[in-house]
Amino acid sequence: MTWNRSSADRSNVTPFIACEWTISSLAVPCTSERQRIVFIMDGRAEIGSEERQIPITRGTILTIPAGATPKLKPRGLLRTIALLVDPNYLAEQLRWLPLHHPLVHQLQLNIQDGSTVGRLDLPSKVMDALSPVLLRIVRQSMTERRQFALLASASDVFDIISRAKSSATITASENRRLPRKEITNATRLLRSHLGRAWTVDDLAREVLISPSQLTRIFRADLGVSPAAYLRQVRVDRMAELLSTMTIGVSAAARQAGWSNTTVASRAFKERYGVSPRSFAATHLEARHLKVA
Repeated sequence: MTWNRSSADRSNVTPFIACEWTISSLAVPCTSERQRIVFIMDGRAEIGSEERQIPITRGTILTIPAGATPKLKPRGLLRTIALLVDPNYLAEQLRWLPLHHPLVHQLQLNIQDGSTVGRLDLPSKVMDALSPVLLRIVRQSMTERRQFALLASASDVFDIISRAKSSATITASENRRLPRKEITNATRLLRSHLGRAWTVDDLAREVLISPSQLTRIFRADLGVSPAAYLRQVRVDRMAELLSTMTIGVSAAARQAGWSNTTVASRAFKERYGVSPRSFAATHLEARHLKVA
């Protein structure tokens, strides 16, 4: 797998491009001649070499040096957004950015050591704030006519991370572990049966622990309750359908497991910052521009 495969025709005319992927392969190499800044939007995986694996989950940012070829091992479905930046352009821009910024620091380390994958772990609320900006960057990256807007949106990413640094914990350690097996099993069940009318008791019975323990370890491992996680997964499934297919909001909501379109639309706007109808229209326009 190459991170820039869908944008090779634009790689020589713009300093950076953005791509969104949903990955489900057992193991894929990540290669590119560009510096990669990879945001884990949802799911879990490990990345690295045979000798050293780095666990990643939603909220992880990976900084991968140009030319490095780490292997990605998804644990189920993994949704990512990657910014692929020309190394020379990146080095020039970093000169003007503060070294104490956590993402700038990781990128500087990549430049100094072209073989090391860097990682930041963002709190859930920070990732929620970044999600609509990253999706906007992907849409803007699909057309050369929006390059100035694309660069402005990229600066918003750095700004959101910088503002969050003073009020939330952003870690660059490698101690984050993958969720325990009960959480892995529970999330797999929720994703496989989005339309089921789940209760905490039902889910707890399926994974053989008490409802109170399930809620506690959900919050400890994922930072949200089981109900909030299911809501996020349903909304993200809606976003995937609306961004890749010509489908109505009601139909997308039903396929994502919602029984009430109004509730689904409200949850969608809370997570993505725009209504599902506007989100779908923007992606439809972007697909038409890409074809043209």
